[in-house]
Amino acid sequence: MTGNKHHLKFWHPVTREEIGRVVTSVTEVQQQTEVAYEMYRSEGVDYYPGIALWSDPDDPANSLTIGAAPDGYAVIYTDEEYLQTVTTSGRAPDGVFLSIQLDDFIEVPSRCFIEKQAALDIVAHWMTSGSLPESAEFTNELYE
Repeated sequence: MTGNKHHLKFWHPVTREEIGRVVTSVTEVQQQTEVAYEMYRSEGVDYYPGIALWSDPDDPANSLTIGAAPDGYAVIYTDEEYLQTVTTSGRAPDGVFLSIQLDDFIEVPSRCFIEKQAALDIVAHWMTSGSLPESAEFTNELYE
């Protein structure tokens, strides 16, 4: 999958207009995630951007979603059967959920947010191999 094009999209924080582009590297994903985060911050909303990254623009199977918060990213993986898993920091649940805007809003537990570089490493691995790295910690408990 090296060099493949991936379809990235996020939604404007106020108008909810879809903003999309084709990306070919994790650097481009990082740049667009930062653009989205700064857009949300400048609008002063109390929720965070969700960045969808799909291999096939028409099919969310085998895709990633990045929830971008101030202290880290949550990476949600949707598999071929549309089941979702999410990164976990290993911290115990604290009852705190962060609101992430995609085409709709989802609430992601705070413990699912990991260091930004660790999340980008997962994205880079997925972009080049189509799979998650074995070392990454994911949980099935997205909506706990």
